[in-house]
Amino acid sequence: ARVGLPAREAAALPRVPATAAKALLLDLENLAFLAGHLPPIALLCAQSTIEFRSYTAARHEHANRATHPVASREKEAVDVAIVWDAATLARDREVLVVTDDLFGRTVASVRPDRCRHATWAGPLPAAWARVFGSPSLAEWGEPLGIFAAK
Repeated sequence: ARVGLPAREAAALPRVPATAAKALLLDLENLAFLAGHLPPIALLCAQSTIEFRSYTAARHEHANRATHPVASREKEAVDVAIVWDAATLARDREVLVVTDDLFGRTVASVRPDRCRHATWAGPLPAAWARVFGSPSLAEWGEPLGIFAAK
């Protein structure tokens, strides 16, 4: 099922065209507290014609929630998959990499005109803040009951 939803609910989500102008790539291993909260993020992305991808290792406890489980057993394989996809997608769309570690900021620094980085609590880039209607993902998620694990 898409984004960790039962098949019937996933089928009800609007489909994002392959020509979406933006893509959001979320590191679900690093932001595991979001595993149960992916549907509102996916729905907002779908309604805004943004391609949504969430990544985790195939053997991770939340792999069944990820849109892109990574089969490799190597330690940094999920990060590499996100970097690879960000590089590919940034050729023709704006990409936001959401993670709470340094690699997301590093990958965004290579192509800052097409790829940006955000943490859960940090400020969103202006164009993405308009999409979420909030200056940060944490502020967007608060009314929905989405809080980072302490």
